[in-house]
Amino acid sequence: MVMVLSRQKYYFLSLLIFSSFLTGCSHYRNPDPMRPAHLAAVMDSGTLCPSVQHSRHASKLVAHTLRDIIRNSPPYRQAHHLPPVIPHPAQNDGSVKKELYCPLSPLFRHEKWKIIYVLQKVAHEPKPGWVSYSYKEGMEISTMIWDRYGYNQEPVHAHKKINPAPHATTRVTPLDLWIQQHLSYPAAASSAGIDGYTTVRVRITRLGKVRSVRFVKSSGSILLDNATMNMFMGQTLPNDPHTKMSDHIDLTVKYIIVRPS
Repeated sequence: MVMVLSRQKYYFLSLLIFSSFLTGCSHYRNPDPMRPAHLAAVMDSGTLCPSVQHSRHASKLVAHTLRDIIRNSPPYRQAHHLPPVIPHPAQNDGSVKKELYCPLSPLFRHEKWKIIYVLQKVAHEPKPGWVSYSYKEGMEISTMIWDRYGYNQEPVHAHKKINPAPHATTRVTPLDLWIQQHLSYPAAASSAGIDGYTTVRVRITRLGKVRSVRFVKSSGSILLDNATMNMFMGQTLPNDPHTKMSDHIDLTVKYIIVRPS
């Protein structure tokens, strides 16, 4: 009788130790810190990187993003006889009030990637006096990855001959000088090797005061797009005496990292 009781106790302890191994040593937390319901707490606590490292949701988002980059690349779609992906222009949905960044180096398909996980707090004002907030996740991908997967390829026109344009002397305008003085490269983008160009439409008053800024073509980087928008918001642009002031100006701001050869 004593032997039976001790054996049952032994089996019970073994089951307890095994169950604690499955739950206590898991890489992911429960509840998941990066689930949509918890993003506000992550933003307020400023613990983005530890939360991302212990989040199954974040891991799936990273894998899904990198998988889409490969499957939407021009060489992949050509090899599988798929139509090219036409990118949609980025929509300016609300204003970003706060951003957190977490550099990651995930190993995906036996390849090490360099990306930045971005969490944004976005303010929405459907009508004056009413403000709501949403939290958005995104990925900043290095331009070297886009080049590696053929996103820099241009369509080939076999029978189209392109004549070089005649050399023209460009005049530096007061607006060019203003942009040079106010343009700053985002530190997070520079350290991550992210470059590109953003095209925006800036609506202005007759006196040059900026009324609104809208994206015409995104750079593919939240860091660069926000830097361009923040440069113009609330500013007054210089008036060019040689040209008539329009109600809007289309501008392309290029962010280029000079790399040693």
